[in-house]
Amino acid sequence: MLDFYAHSENKQGKKDLIINHSLLVAKRASFFAKDFGAQDEAYITGLLHDLGKYGDLFQRRLKGLETGIDHWSAGAWEILMRLQNNGLAGSLAIQGHHIGLQICSKDSLASIQPEYLKKNHPLKLRLSCDNYTLLKEGFKNDGLEKELNQVTISQSIFAGLLNPKCASDMMDIRMLYSALVDADFIETSNFFNPDKSEYQYKNDMELNPEKGLEVLNLYTKNLSKNSKASQRVLTLRSILYQNSLESADDNIGIFTLSAPTGSGKTLSMLAFALQHAIKNNLIRIIFVIPYLNIIDQTASRYRDVFRNIVGQENLNKYLLEIHSMSSAQKEEKTDQNDLNLNTLIENWNAPIIITTNVQFLESLFSNRPSSCRKLHNFANSIILFDEAQSIPSSLAIPTLATLTRFPEKYHSSIVFSTATQPAFEKLNSTIVSFGNSGWNPKKIIKDEKFWFSMIKRIKTYWPKTFDEITTWKDLSNELSQQQEVLCIVNLKKHAIQLFRSLANTKGSYHLSTNMCPKHRLSVLAKVIKAMSDKEPCRLISTQCVEAGVDIDFPVVYRSWGPLDSIAQAAGRCNRNGNLEMGEMHIIIPEEDKYPDPNYQQAADVTRILAKEVGIEKMDIESPEIFDKYYSKLFDINKPENSFQELQTAIKGMDFPAVAKLYHIIPKNTINILVPYNIEIYRKLSVEAEQEILNKAWITKARDYCVSIFKPSSDNPINAYLKPLRMIKDKISDEWFIYLKEDGYDKDIGLIQPESTNCWIG
Repeated sequence: MLDFYAHSENKQGKKDLIINHSLLVAKRASFFAKDFGAQDEAYITGLLHDLGKYGDLFQRRLKGLETGIDHWSAGAWEILMRLQNNGLAGSLAIQGHHIGLQICSKDSLASIQPEYLKKNHPLKLRLSCDNYTLLKEGFKNDGLEKELNQVTISQSIFAGLLNPKCASDMMDIRMLYSALVDADFIETSNFFNPDKSEYQYKNDMELNPEKGLEVLNLYTKNLSKNSKASQRVLTLRSILYQNSLESADDNIGIFTLSAPTGSGKTLSMLAFALQHAIKNNLIRIIFVIPYLNIIDQTASRYRDVFRNIVGQENLNKYLLEIHSMSSAQKEEKTDQNDLNLNTLIENWNAPIIITTNVQFLESLFSNRPSSCRKLHNFANSIILFDEAQSIPSSLAIPTLATLTRFPEKYHSSIVFSTATQPAFEKLNSTIVSFGNSGWNPKKIIKDEKFWFSMIKRIKTYWPKTFDEITTWKDLSNELSQQQEVLCIVNLKKHAIQLFRSLANTKGSYHLSTNMCPKHRLSVLAKVIKAMSDKEPCRLISTQCVEAGVDIDFPVVYRSWGPLDSIAQAAGRCNRNGNLEMGEMHIIIPEEDKYPDPNYQQAADVTRILAKEVGIEKMDIESPEIFDKYYSKLFDINKPENSFQELQTAIKGMDFPAVAKLYHIIPKNTINILVPYNIEIYRKLSVEAEQEILNKAWITKARDYCVSIFKPSSDNPINAYLKPLRMIKDKISDEWFIYLKEDGYDKDIGLIQPESTNCWIG
């Protein structure tokens, strides 16, 4: 009897028999899928996933004698033949475990017949064996046929193609796929790293929500004692915290937390999550946050909470911060811990995850094994979205339809938290058409109207009419008369223009995403110190200051914009309630322009609503106003009819098309190392010259980078962008060094060459 191998020799000179690899993958995939009741289906899928490796051409490929061999289609076809409709999800998972999930349709699945692929392989590959029967004989001779016959499934995770609920069924398929590909990744890595297999994927940290809640309660009490907030605000934060704990004793479901900015949502969300985990035996908390600056603050706060119960040395394995700029955690690590941590990041194996909308949501719509492998770890979790209004309305229907599947199928709760809760329930009928359930959330704060009225901290001054235009000169004069004031405008060029008009006025500062994170933090530190020292402070900023930045001004000016943005700006006014009332001024600037069409549309809806209810009744601290605002916004932009190409792809269960179309940020962005700190800039530039792009470099460089939309080919900035080198002589299309050392201003950040408008607003 011949030996058949799954992989080439590892560094110890050992070969991996297919029987060993298949059994290990099957057992691990079954373990992963147990959380959502698909353990038998995952086991069968794992047994068959490498059936094609019994082919002679694949065995020759392991010796370097062949290339271009398809070893995945045989197993995909076999599970389909054995299980029929109950094998659809497994067939797609096996077919996609190297090339990604493909289209779930009768025609597409019929095309994986061995006889068809011999003549018409879509990837121009050869099958591993011309005789399909020989593959099954090898499988049988290894004893896997007997193993397979001992397991049956009565109902697939995805039962068939008749009248599918597209978004829900696609999620089910991805979850089975996740269990398979993560198991395959792990067992392959264990074989090639046998000396490290004991620890590299293991995380012995557990959530332990009872202890976590005990520590959080103590932390919150101590924080209140040392807070600069007024007693009224502290009392209201305490009420929100207690209400969150009480509501957390509910069963698995969808929840909303609607509370004003500055009311303590960050810690109240964590309290809800821990108590909800206790009530429902959940093992993981996932925080999904739209902006990197909020992630930094949230992660820092939560590390402070948990450091004493897990220890500094275990903190990174307990709480993982995962986003495009994290790549590795900040604390120093040994080589062994490095490998362990990196593998935990790849499949999100930690009790607490803090990540971005992009990372989380795009994974839900991906078809690639590397992106989907972590999905099975979303089961038995509580998933909390901060600033939930940031989900693009064009993606609302498929996003919400997919999220409703988690409470229904995967024993996971969803929480949408924001000061400006979108009226997503208005889209319920369309959401139901894409998923099995509608969007019917429970409110964590039962009497939202009373709550918002209790925490009222500002008096809002709207323009008396829509013809009341404020010139930049007049605005500059008004700001110069204020001792402490924040002014938020819609465009970077407006911020620069206004800041320069105040250049000779003591205590003027500028903030925008043209500045790298280190620069922005430096400015915010100066602002906070100036206000603490009672010195003049006038901060001119773009919208980057509106969410997650803990600053407190007595007076705030805001250019006309979307109502939710205006409300976020108001959250920087009298935030701690130390004044009887702060002042919020909304102005219509002389150049009333906006960063993009969607932003302008939302600003126009604010104008329409103000005309309908009366501008004097536009209470930005009223949930009722926001319900009207979002209802009107949805009536105009019609999320149910938007992005038809994506909706069509979902209805057709076309996994590659969905992955290509679903993007939280529609335009690609690039990261540029800028000369904010010339010494660090030069050091990092030299390191980039000497090494290929790696996680360690990204970790050091992230605070000194600026993100911009990918410039067009004729944009002059391209002359100053040097791409970083990657493996195999490739160059990065995401990471660049800005070669113009005098191209960074100490006040306004990156100086753009004469170019088209490619900069993020």
